[in-house]
Amino acid sequence: MKKQNKYIETVKIGIQSSMAYRMNFFLSLLSTAFPIFIQFFLWRAVFEHATSETVYGYTFPQMLTYAVLSAITTKLVSTGFEYEIVGDIKDGGLNKFIVRPIGYFPYRASCFLGEKIMQLIIMLVVTIGAIMGIHYIWGLIIVPIRVVLFIVTILLAVYMNFLIFYAISAVGFWLTEVAALFECARILAIIVSGGIFPTDIFGDKICKILNVLPFKYTTQYPVDLLNNRLSYSEIGQGMLIQIVWIILLMLIAQSIWRIGMKKYVAVGG
Repeated sequence: MKKQNKYIETVKIGIQSSMAYRMNFFLSLLSTAFPIFIQFFLWRAVFEHATSETVYGYTFPQMLTYAVLSAITTKLVSTGFEYEIVGDIKDGGLNKFIVRPIGYFPYRASCFLGEKIMQLIIMLVVTIGAIMGIHYIWGLIIVPIRVVLFIVTILLAVYMNFLIFYAISAVGFWLTEVAALFECARILAIIVSGGIFPTDIFGDKICKILNVLPFKYTTQYPVDLLNNRLSYSEIGQGMLIQIVWIILLMLIAQSIWRIGMKKYVAVGG
């Protein structure tokens, strides 16, 4: 099999895997509706008692739009392969990648891509439907170029999140029980990325820190782009930050894995 075909076949396997568990995906998609309902009543209460028409710079329609789009975006960029990687480290599954002409990183990236393709298609359709609904209910102005830029930034955000959790997964070289660590990392990442509420509520000082970290650019940045809260110069700056972080995260992930592989004992598998 030619070198490039190995990873194409891996992408196909990922697609088949995502289709095999499509019911699980649709149920998880349905579960995103519950946080949206909770936030609707929460923000309605906040705005009813607010002294101005805006809260943290958002009007009520903008905040509800943010709640809907952030829930969808969080689902779009989510991972889930962390336990598989730790299992490979713990049970010796990495052995076959040592003796066979296939790299573990491109293998995992190909699997992730394959599993995400159908999810991305379905979730983007859901997103377009949500945008149209928000347009007619709350008057969101739809700018076609922003929709295109949103899709581009989402693809970059998906890859960023993959690299973040791929690097975190390397903790399996040093720890055997990582479930609690992964859950803490996932919850923390959702909060600081703006997946639950805008990071603006943390105040200017913390926002300045979050603006240079990668997490915000996986959720809040694409949502604010589509929510017409960013100028085109800010959109370009954010996209540049995404690309820079992708390069840095690739270097970080590779460095951590090189160190971890020195501790790896090739048993089992």
